[in-house]
Amino acid sequence: MMNLKMIFILLIWASSLSYSLLKGGYSAWFMTYSLSLLLFYFIIVKLTNPKLKAHRKIASEKWISGDHISVKVNIQFHSWVPFVWIIVKDGWHRQTYFPRFQTTFQYEYLIKNSQRGKYDSEGLQIVIKDLFGFIRKKVKVKSKLQFIVYPEPIPITEWKNIQSNWEDSDHTSSLRNYESTQFSGIRDYNYGDPMNRIHWKMSAKSNKLKTKESEISVDHKMMIFLDANQKGENFNTSSFETAVQIAASLIRYGKNQRFVMGIVSNNLEQYNDSLTSSFKIQQAYEFLATVIPDGEMPLYETMSQQMKKINKDMMNMCITTDLNDEFINTCLFLRKQMRKINIVFIYESKVLNIKHRKYIKSLEEMGCHIELVKSHHHTQKQGGLKHGA
Repeated sequence: MMNLKMIFILLIWASSLSYSLLKGGYSAWFMTYSLSLLLFYFIIVKLTNPKLKAHRKIASEKWISGDHISVKVNIQFHSWVPFVWIIVKDGWHRQTYFPRFQTTFQYEYLIKNSQRGKYDSEGLQIVIKDLFGFIRKKVKVKSKLQFIVYPEPIPITEWKNIQSNWEDSDHTSSLRNYESTQFSGIRDYNYGDPMNRIHWKMSAKSNKLKTKESEISVDHKMMIFLDANQKGENFNTSSFETAVQIAASLIRYGKNQRFVMGIVSNNLEQYNDSLTSSFKIQQAYEFLATVIPDGEMPLYETMSQQMKKINKDMMNMCITTDLNDEFINTCLFLRKQMRKINIVFIYESKVLNIKHRKYIKSLEEMGCHIELVKSHHHTQKQGGLKHGA
């Protein structure tokens, strides 16, 4: 496009020069000189290579879904040719600026109602235009920006059915928790760490939050099963987002209560990990920030396979939006093996239908503890996708 403009101006200039040489006259030569100046300006601007530097800054690298994330952008622009328009773009925002004779300008924008996921941007695309709009240059400027948005937690302390199971006297021996007053070390603060374990003196010295690691003996055991099967009968995006929130909330609750934990999902990669350290727990949070419902295996098959590998005293928390005959039969089979089954059932309708009520009654009769959670994401888009720019 730019070459066509230059060819067009050259043709007009050549025509004007030819006319002036053949006919002469004040008006003809005035037109030729004017076009010569315009052609000279065009060539100079085209050959100009402006120097651009950019820097983006956010307050934190870790956010919660729904947060408004403020991004501050600083642009340094050096050119001896006056470029009037500057358009700055990344994957999340577009800003038009008129620098006049300024060499540095900055602005701030918001990523509103952020969705969970990893946000990764290598740089900015800057488009600059000259005074007459003849020249349009695209420049890619390096300005790396990375942050992660975790799912928003849900207060599970209100789940009386699940709480009663944890407090059941029949399981008292497996629910004891011994916490020493001795500390095994200090590490960087991770999402979900309780505030009473923050080492404030070290945090002040390092200008970064630090957490005290306690020497703890734990007998609590919990395995979380997250249903990420996209082919489920009652699957929808909003309910899955609620399921991810519940899984993150259970991990945070278990971490605060010093549970021995693990998490399994029937997503495409068949995620399975034992959360035996703070690093592993952080990895699980990152998995929940990025997981998408791409699984094809039903949750009841995943439960049957995985429970063969874990002890019977493990409390199994199954988060699903899909109750069916196969799931009920699997739970009955596992209960006969003395497995502890807790189910968090997520529904979206105003009231449960007759079929779901029947399934819930069957589960309760076989000794499963059930918590009913209504999906509250009515219009939210699917999270977990990688947001690049």
